[in-house]
Amino acid sequence: MQPRERMAETKTVLKPPLKVKGMTTLDRSLFDDTLQVKALMVKTHKLPKVLKILKNHRLKLRNVKPVIELDQLHLNSKSHRLVLLDPSCLQSWDDLPNEMQQSLQEADVSHETLEDYSIQVTYENWKFQDIMAAVLPEEVDGVSGFSEVGHIAHFNLRDKSLPYKHLIGIYMCLTIVYSLLHVSSCKVNWLKCGWFSLLPIMT
Repeated sequence: MQPRERMAETKTVLKPPLKVKGMTTLDRSLFDDTLQVKALMVKTHKLPKVLKILKNHRLKLRNVKPVIELDQLHLNSKSHRLVLLDPSCLQSWDDLPNEMQQSLQEADVSHETLEDYSIQVTYENWKFQDIMAAVLPEEVDGVSGFSEVGHIAHFNLRDKSLPYKHLIGIYMCLTIVYSLLHVSSCKVNWLKCGWFSLLPIMT
């Protein structure tokens, strides 16, 4: 039981690097990073069974496949594959429930086949929610919901969120309509930002 408790305390959540916090002008290069995860080496013909066992423990990261081939120079490159694991679920073999360990051992997978693996990630690997959570300062409300009409997405952004409106629009690749909570009735400006528009709405 103790290993499970330690895992809860040191839970690793995949997220963009800290250096993007507070960014108002998109710089995709700042999202480049190296993530460390665990991987299990699995015999190719055992993959279906192992993937079923690890259904809730496989790595879930945008544009990254959870099953990858070994380096061609590896002795087992033709007979085995690597299954990438979610670090929020597993940091060591002991983090797996006993019954799961037993099922994996029956598929010739054990602590001896568990290894470290490095993943090179970029801006393209993160979802909208991940990027917003990483970029927006703690005191700024997150952007969690919006409505769509055709190619138009309507966000309700508070004043503190407005400096980040361009980032939101660039990611969504849509016409972004945002609502200003405090806009002078005499001064409503249309802001043109490249190939999308930010349209203030009186509320």
